[in-house]
Amino acid sequence: MLPRKTILPFAKPDISEKEIESVKEVLLSGWLTTGRKTEEFEEALQSFCNVKYAIVLNSATAGLHLALRAFDIKKGDSIIVPAFTFTATAEVVFRCNAIPLLVDVDRNSYMISKEIIKNFIEQYCEFKNNQLIHLPTKTIIRGILCVHYGGRVCDIDSLKEIAKQYNLFLGEDAAHAFGSMYKNKKIGGLTDFSVFSFYATKNITTGEGGALTTNHKTIANKIRKMRLHGFDIETYKRKKHIYDVVTEGYKYNISDILSAIGLAQFNRHYEMLNKRKRIHEIYQTQFKKLDKIKLNPEEEGSSYHLYTIEISRRDEFIKYLNQNGIQTGIHFKPLYRMTYYKNKKLYNINNYPNCEEIYKNILSLPIYSAMSEEDIQDVVDAVTLAYENLYLKKNRKRFVLPFLSHK
Repeated sequence: MLPRKTILPFAKPDISEKEIESVKEVLLSGWLTTGRKTEEFEEALQSFCNVKYAIVLNSATAGLHLALRAFDIKKGDSIIVPAFTFTATAEVVFRCNAIPLLVDVDRNSYMISKEIIKNFIEQYCEFKNNQLIHLPTKTIIRGILCVHYGGRVCDIDSLKEIAKQYNLFLGEDAAHAFGSMYKNKKIGGLTDFSVFSFYATKNITTGEGGALTTNHKTIANKIRKMRLHGFDIETYKRKKHIYDVVTEGYKYNISDILSAIGLAQFNRHYEMLNKRKRIHEIYQTQFKKLDKIKLNPEEEGSSYHLYTIEISRRDEFIKYLNQNGIQTGIHFKPLYRMTYYKNKKLYNINNYPNCEEIYKNILSLPIYSAMSEEDIQDVVDAVTLAYENLYLKKNRKRFVLPFLSHK
């Protein structure tokens, strides 16, 4: 019943006794850092994604950074990145002393497309000696980092086509998309690399963590060494105390404690995904009655990580929801609007009309498997009440979910 007595958080991890018992087992084992449990988690991910190599890391950001380093991205290079994304996608490019070339996104999908990249290339680039040159920055474009948004997936085949045409690698920032499908195939092994996030708000979580998947043996071997100081062999596999440092290295490994949480979450993935899908369907059914709301885009194979709406007077709408105890999010404020990116003097706001229109109206609502029936109903009620207060100025009867509580 609104207003709620407690605040409904925008996101919350779905933790069961299975995760707690898994962590307890590791704690009692005496081996807490990267070890056999992490290896077991990697094997599960490899099988699930139908990919040759999976490397678990302490964050998705680490995965993106190591992927670029494995491709030897450096000063004088650039990477095509959508402007409508979290900062990690682009910040790792700067970390390699290269330049992220921010492009607009498709108005309806919120993701980059072949057409957008093609227009960008025609306007700003020259293809010469099998290299794509970005003329304004005089950099060599080495690859494309596409971002799967909210659980939905970019048109991978068309992006692979344009990447091949211009001799670029194609990587996926799949932080939102663990378990998502593209043409009935799990993502993870369809491009040069995919990077997943297991942050606390994601579909499966390790608290902090991520994973990189690839079918390239050389890339996988480089990343596996770089994730822990460039060691020649992983600590838990050493048979003697002497080791060698054979490449550049970082402290990007994950502990077996977190991998134990990840494995337990992985084994509950379909259960949690089905709950997200059900919430998505309830929202779509109820909100389609509100004609001034643009609903979350539909896509077969989505992992339903976000549920977004677009609505005018968005900030007023958020205020009404907050007053009724419902937290919300905005995904995303475009990168060129961020101070750090503005200070680079590389990006012109006029080049991103779709990002601007989306950002002006977009709002993310709670959608996660730990939500109760009452939580779902409260979101539906709060959205409807906010809508009527802003646009219709009338009261309504409370919607009642036509399902039994799963509490």
